[in-house]
Amino acid sequence: MTTTQAPDRFTTLPDDQTLASAVVALEEHGFSVEVVDDPDAARRAVLSRIPHGSSVMTNTSVTLQETGIADAINDGGPYESARTKMLALDFATQLQEMKAIGGQPEYALGSVHAVTQDGTLVMAFGHKPDYQEHGNYLAFSVDHGHSWTEVVQISSTVTRAYCGVREVSAVELFVVYSTSDAKTAQDYSTAKFNTMGRSVRVTRLSNAI
Repeated sequence: MTTTQAPDRFTTLPDDQTLASAVVALEEHGFSVEVVDDPDAARRAVLSRIPHGSSVMTNTSVTLQETGIADAINDGGPYESARTKMLALDFATQLQEMKAIGGQPEYALGSVHAVTQDGTLVMAFGHKPDYQEHGNYLAFSVDHGHSWTEVVQISSTVTRAYCGVREVSAVELFVVYSTSDAKTAQDYSTAKFNTMGRSVRVTRLSNAI
């Protein structure tokens, strides 16, 4: 196994002034913001907003996993887990029922890949093999995630669809994503995947990136 030393600008946590600026910007966009000190506090803050007995969907998210929020919802707690219901069905024969369950909960929990200092949400996503258009993309939102504008394609190969984003300056995002040598979706299972990283320059126009 080999390790690579990461530059400080990719690993240093934001200071108090940066956090405060982001909070103000988010609140100006209509968000309710609570800054917490650790994963346990984050879990308590989220769960305190969801009444016991509510139906909840946990979307795929490392944040939900690492904070224990996903387990608190899905592992027999005082909530009705939509994900648990979905996983009890057969994907091959009950796909429509699974989609219906996923779209009906009172609460849906997830995370975005980055929150910029000016209060913009950044989402990175890749198309799985069953999509005709492969590649990795960035999208941006300033309205609670209700709309995502300026969708930008950053790669075009078959991808694992997992991405990471870090704001390294007011005009630069660093994006980590996967590429492959697969030519078609049928090559996915035997493809060689590579992890890539690139800087993306951003231009902010009024309230949008």
